[in-house]
Amino acid sequence: MFDIRNFINSKIETYPWRHQIIENFFNDSDFKEIETTCKKLLEHYKGMPITGHDCLTIGQVYDIIGDKAFKIIMESNRVLLDNFDDVISNFPNHRKFSKYFCIPTFHILPENYGPQKIHDEAYDKTASLVVYLYPETSVGTALFKTEKQESFVHELEWKQNRAMLFCGEENVTWHDFYSKDNPRVTLNYFFREIKSNMIADNDNYVYFKDVDGPKALLPKSLPKDIIDYLTSGALLK
Repeated sequence: MFDIRNFINSKIETYPWRHQIIENFFNDSDFKEIETTCKKLLEHYKGMPITGHDCLTIGQVYDIIGDKAFKIIMESNRVLLDNFDDVISNFPNHRKFSKYFCIPTFHILPENYGPQKIHDEAYDKTASLVVYLYPETSVGTALFKTEKQESFVHELEWKQNRAMLFCGEENVTWHDFYSKDNPRVTLNYFFREIKSNMIADNDNYVYFKDVDGPKALLPKSLPKDIIDYLTSGALLK
């Protein structure tokens, strides 16, 4: 069972801007399953950087990660959505929208990849949550005071099963991510604005029509019950 109290009661850091660090995001047994999943993903996408521009939704990797990991991740997603007001309660300047959407995505970087681009977070995101998964040693998140490289403050230390939450603020929450000697596999929960939950489809995918940013794609090859579940409001608040 996902421990929302551990999440909400985790410590808040304020320098160089407000963020929350959550230790032991998943319980021990669930994390072991997720770690195994990461190894499968890393092998499958070896050498292929999967970043925020072409992130892998949980639907896109269902055939690789399997039903058990899928259910663990989706349980955490549902609990976070159900308790969203509490999740963002420590961030008084969060962006306010009428409807929120969150689909867990994996980002995979091979070794020595990046940096990306220092950014303060997309305008349609209310909150961003990254969970450091695999391997044991990698690179966390680089924090900056401005969009300039010379304003670097420090790098949030990578630790497996540690999560970082922040609410994007324009010209404030400057950060970046990259890898060094080892690859970097993270699970990301982006709580985005969605204007409706209209579903569309093409020859290969079912997707959410009015999601800003990268489309949340669900391959039509998925089992029908998984598609039905993901499109029935499981990702919405």
